[in-house]
Amino acid sequence: MLEEIKEAKENGTLVSIERDEVDENCLQAFVLDYSDELVLLQYVYDFNLDGLMVIRMGDITDVYMGAINILQTQMLKEEGLYGKVEFDIQCDLSNWRSTLSTLGQRYDYLILEDENPEDPMFLMGKLTEVSDDSVFVNGFDGEGLWDDEATELGYDEITAMKVNNNYINFYKRYFERNPSAVDYE
Repeated sequence: MLEEIKEAKENGTLVSIERDEVDENCLQAFVLDYSDELVLLQYVYDFNLDGLMVIRMGDITDVYMGAINILQTQMLKEEGLYGKVEFDIQCDLSNWRSTLSTLGQRYDYLILEDENPEDPMFLMGKLTEVSDDSVFVNGFDGEGLWDDEATELGYDEITAMKVNNNYINFYKRYFERNPSAVDYE
C-alpha cells in the first residue's frame, strides 16, 4: 500500500481509498503526506474540500485512481478548489502522539474516531493533553453540551482524526457566537 500512497502524493490526483475492516464506504481524498503508520489526507466529499483527515496506514486495503478520479480532479481544478489543497503542509506523522502534538494542536476543535463496526466511538471537542500513551479531549455532544471532564483515549483506540471539516467548523462558529456555551473551562 505504501507504494500506491507514495504515487498518489507525487501525482497530486484525487484517489479512492478503501478500508474494508473499519469503513464500508470508500474515501476520496488527496494524499498530503504519509509515514509507515499514518496517512494525512485532504478529504473530499461531494466535490467539497472537507477538512483534513488522518487514518492508519494498516487499515488501508486498496488505493486506486480511475477515470472518475482523474475527471473529478480536473473538475476541482476548474472550480478553483484544487488550488486550496495544502499539498505542502508539514506534520509529524510518526505516530498518533506526534500527529496530535503537531496537527491536532493547530486547530481549535477536532474529531477522533474508532470506526470499529462492533463498538464505534466518535469524540469531538478540544484537545487538552497529549501524553505518551493517550490523548485527553474535552468533548461535547451533538447538542453542544460539554462533558464534565476530559475523555482519555488510548492511541490504539483511534482509527481516524479529522480537523477543519464542515461538521466541526459549524460547532466552532456556534461556540464563537455563544461563548457561554463553552462551559467546561
